[in-house]
Amino acid sequence: MNASVNDGTIEVTDNQDGTYSFTMPDEDVNVSAVILDGDTCYFDEASSTLHLRGNVRKSDVRKYSNNYSNYDTRHVIAEEGAVLPADCDSLFHYYENVESIDLSNADSPNVTNMNHMFNYCSALTDLTLGESFNTAKVTEMEYMFSNCQKLTSIDLSRFDTSEVTDMSNMSENCENLTSLDLTSFLAESLTKDQETGFSGTLWMFSNSSSLAKINESKIAK
Repeated sequence: MNASVNDGTIEVTDNQDGTYSFTMPDEDVNVSAVILDGDTCYFDEASSTLHLRGNVRKSDVRKYSNNYSNYDTRHVIAEEGAVLPADCDSLFHYYENVESIDLSNADSPNVTNMNHMFNYCSALTDLTLGESFNTAKVTEMEYMFSNCQKLTSIDLSRFDTSEVTDMSNMSENCENLTSLDLTSFLAESLTKDQETGFSGTLWMFSNSSSLAKINESKIAK
């Protein structure tokens, strides 16, 4: 947020950490305020880009879904200092027109649920997660990337899945996905279906018809 400074006008500074600072030019006063509801996202209509900032609220992100709003969101960028919410279930669900999502600046230290996180991002071709994309506390990844039909690759090489209990249908219907590196995947916590005997990886890659190469991991069978 930018604001011009004139006598008697408040100067507004975006701290990029979930707060704004307000300074009165004529008085030695500085107040830090938490971003109000709806301000953890900013939509740039000129570039059709949704910017994530501060302590991101899931409810704010959901407002810009192509399927549930009038916004034509084509790109998502996390600004420096952005922190993803603990519940990322369906965070970008039905962002059907989005072409790129860049979360390289987003931290996710407290995220526990990533179910359906990118489900039905059917136009998505460029997904950047970055080194700060933390999955150490995540327990659920069911349908996380399913129906991302234009994605050709997903960088999962730094994923910590040691606490994950269910990753079934994780990349279902990713028909243009050609390879996956799952060498970092652990599966000690995956639960098993009492009837089928399969672990929480059931149908993990179903209908991903172009998937020709999977680098093996320690996923339980």
